[in-house]
Amino acid sequence: MRHQWAKFFTSDKEILKLTALVLPIAGLCELGNCPQTTGCGVLRGSARPTIGANINLGSFYLVGMPVAILMGFVLKMGFAGLWLGLLAAQGSCALLMFYVLCTTDWIVEAERANKLTTESNMETNTKMDSNLDERDPPPVAAPIHGETRGSLSEKGGDFSPPRSPATATATGEGRNPLPFSPILGWVG
Repeated sequence: MRHQWAKFFTSDKEILKLTALVLPIAGLCELGNCPQTTGCGVLRGSARPTIGANINLGSFYLVGMPVAILMGFVLKMGFAGLWLGLLAAQGSCALLMFYVLCTTDWIVEAERANKLTTESNMETNTKMDSNLDERDPPPVAAPIHGETRGSLSEKGGDFSPPRSPATATATGEGRNPLPFSPILGWVG
């Protein structure tokens, strides 16, 4: 297949030869790319993106680039040598990610995540509370059809218990202002 793939794009013999040479190396690079990308996602999800970024930076610039230069130009491997440098970078990156994830104390990370989310929720609630205007009353849910809410007692200032639906109907409270009920149809 590697000899056929490039024929979809060109008929140049030199390009076909280079593509056939490099496709197996590119396939191996993708095998390193998958765990490397997954490891970066896990580190980002556990609030440690700097570790993943440093591993990537070190793998590609401190491992991959020197290997590519050495194999491509010093050892005269040419185009394949450059791709082997990329393979070395992907491999070292995947191995380092694997090492970091295997040596992670996940109990500590779970406690840290709990602390971070608790602090975040507290900050959000504080911001929301500070944004409320003290003159505005708190929002109250509207009564559901047929249900009545207790009213403030004029003397004590506390809520009286809700009335039964029969009492509410007899006194006219809790009536649907429209002559249509979604359950009963037209009423009234």
